[in-house]
Amino acid sequence: MMTAPYIRSCAPVMSLFVYLWRCSAVSIDFQQRNFPSRRTGESPLSSTVSKDSFAQPASRWRGAARPGQKQPHPQRAWLRGGTAADSAGLIGKSRTLPSQGVDWPGTASVGLAGTMQDSAFHWTHGTPLTAAIVWDATHHREGGRSTRAEPKNATDLEAVPSNNLLGLDLSKFKLEHFEGWLLIMCVVAVLGAMVFEMCMYRFAAVDLSQEISYGNETHENQLSRIFVGVWPLIKPYLWHEGSWCPCLYVLVLAVLGIWNLCIGFMFTIWGKEFWDAMENKHLERFIALMQTYTVLLVTAILVGTYEQYIGMMFVIDWRRWMTRWFLGLWLEAKAYYQMQLSQESNAPDNPDQRIQEDINLFVPALLMLATGFANAVGELAINLPLLLFLSPTTAFGVFYCPGWLLYFAIIYSTVGTFAAHYIGNKLILVNFAKQRYEADFRYHIVQVRDHAESIALFASEECELRRMEGRFDAIVRVWWALMLYTKRLGFFTSFYANTASQFSWLILAPSYFRGDVSLGSLFMLIGALLRVKASFDWIISSYTTLTDFRATADRLENFHKEMARHKTVSDVNRLQHPAPHEPDAAVVAQDICVRLPASAGGRAIWQGAGLTVRRGEFVLLTAPEGSGKSCFFRALAGIWPDSSGTVYLPGDGALFVPQHSHIPQGTLKQALTYPECEDNFSDVEVRQALSAVALDKALAGRNLSEEANWEMALSGGERQRLAIAHAVLRRPEVLFLDEATSAMGNDGALELYELLRKPGTLPDGAAVVSISHSISLLQPVHDRTYAYDGASGKWKKSA
Repeated sequence: MMTAPYIRSCAPVMSLFVYLWRCSAVSIDFQQRNFPSRRTGESPLSSTVSKDSFAQPASRWRGAARPGQKQPHPQRAWLRGGTAADSAGLIGKSRTLPSQGVDWPGTASVGLAGTMQDSAFHWTHGTPLTAAIVWDATHHREGGRSTRAEPKNATDLEAVPSNNLLGLDLSKFKLEHFEGWLLIMCVVAVLGAMVFEMCMYRFAAVDLSQEISYGNETHENQLSRIFVGVWPLIKPYLWHEGSWCPCLYVLVLAVLGIWNLCIGFMFTIWGKEFWDAMENKHLERFIALMQTYTVLLVTAILVGTYEQYIGMMFVIDWRRWMTRWFLGLWLEAKAYYQMQLSQESNAPDNPDQRIQEDINLFVPALLMLATGFANAVGELAINLPLLLFLSPTTAFGVFYCPGWLLYFAIIYSTVGTFAAHYIGNKLILVNFAKQRYEADFRYHIVQVRDHAESIALFASEECELRRMEGRFDAIVRVWWALMLYTKRLGFFTSFYANTASQFSWLILAPSYFRGDVSLGSLFMLIGALLRVKASFDWIISSYTTLTDFRATADRLENFHKEMARHKTVSDVNRLQHPAPHEPDAAVVAQDICVRLPASAGGRAIWQGAGLTVRRGEFVLLTAPEGSGKSCFFRALAGIWPDSSGTVYLPGDGALFVPQHSHIPQGTLKQALTYPECEDNFSDVEVRQALSAVALDKALAGRNLSEEANWEMALSGGERQRLAIAHAVLRRPEVLFLDEATSAMGNDGALELYELLRKPGTLPDGAAVVSISHSISLLQPVHDRTYAYDGASGKWKKSA
């Protein structure tokens, strides 16, 4: 903690300040006694102590009472950290100065610890301030001759009155004593703000002249459309089948909210009666009201605490359901893959951030806004009748206007709401951009982690550092924009909030002074007016939350629309059975047309292509780089969006193995069995599959339950062997291999194809379709070979 060292470092300065404070009071007392003609009415801190005043003992400062001056009260004394004493003790008395006629605290010579004879003012690091002000009250001057009485025991000293602080009577301070200081502070604040505005951008450390990109996604920043698009995001949770929890949560929170409103109304009535009892000095009623207050307080604490707790239960349940819903939509129909391919300018970016962070922001903010709005409506329902029927009939004490407090609240809040939106509506776009840049920066950091080996081999740390610093500079720029608009809105909201309560007192003061309302009624009307006004000011008080919420809702709404747009993966028609004239066909593809995405030009790469593979046949497909042979496989798998045609595959018996297979982090058994559940296969089957692809030696001594990042732990060839081992374990009817042996040597590739041809490795009649550039190497282990014909955009059988 930094508090204790900070206090210790400030101790000398605070000691000096208190010392000067006391010296000022001493000087006033000395000057009033020795210079009666001096002008009176000065602030207790307006004079300075003279050097000679400390040269005299404390007894020289005190004299007998002059005409018109009170005699020292025998029981008033002060000893900080001491005990009671009588009038002969070592403590100062208050008395009336002849020129003022008011009580000023008596003072004595004061100094730091051990510096003055008649006082002790002690400050130590880590200990409370302890002061003892020594003053012999019975010592006075008589005819120029001074006498001194010995103090009595310390046990006779009496504590200081509660309105004294360090020997100063705080009840005598007035605002007029500080008017000069207030003016100085105001001028300094204005000048400081001007200087700061002129030089603050020098601290940005980035080029703020660059424009902030808000992207091409749709945004809503109109006040009337602030909640447009939110209902489709919340309706599925509130009305989803098989669960009554959402409705129960809403019902319980509504009941607790109404309960809280009733307690607030009772507090309003209690406040009126309390202040009426105080004004009329009814002690019995005061005691009864305090007992009632205890009951109200206990009820309010319990209801408020459990309302918050159940609200948190509601949030996590809603977030859990909404996260599962979005994950399902994202993975359904392979929308995650199509969105990755589209790369359109208005396509939602960083889906991971929208699912993890945006939902986490959306649900609590929505619940906060909903409960706040409901509370505002409830406060209006309760307090509007008070303003309508209990308002003074004379507005501002000038003209007749029943219910004028309500009209004032409506007009005042309406003007404030439109002003706040006009000043701060840009915050919606800025918050949207902030979330986007934060996600981009995090994504680039993850890229460095995922491609650590390549970056290390290229020694591209400096390049990656510049890239990440550039991303973070964008965050800094958008943060400065956020500060700018927040500052503008803050000026208005601070002015609005600080003047609202004062306006309420100002407009009701004439009615109180005219006797139209009692003190209790005044407090009740003030409370009701502030609550009604706070209800009308709900948009103003929640505007920052609204802008954050709207930006988050825009991101989720755009993401939801994009996922819904990709419900159909492609236009390829899947047949359940092969054609009657080809009963032994394992794969049939007819009239396959494939285009590149619109972002890549939309060029057609396959036009009416066809392919037939019979059961038990090994077929090799080859084509130049960039011709789209992998896209043909993706069209057969049904994941390429810009494709059409007719395809027959044997149900779920087809397995596509890409060039770089994904290996999840986890146990070795999970890495091999992915995406199937590891419990579907025994440890013996897994070990046999590893041994079949010659990985048993590379993984010797590694337990199947050992967890590691296997994508980093294995080499490129070993990762491809692991993918083939999964195919051996799964035993598909049709196996598609897309450059699945490109990272292996020639012997390793031939070894694996010989394994696949070995009886028992795959089911009887299983077909294998391979894509490879190694024609001379793999053609002998395949039954047929097809080459790409660029002129026709079809497969052409090779000799």
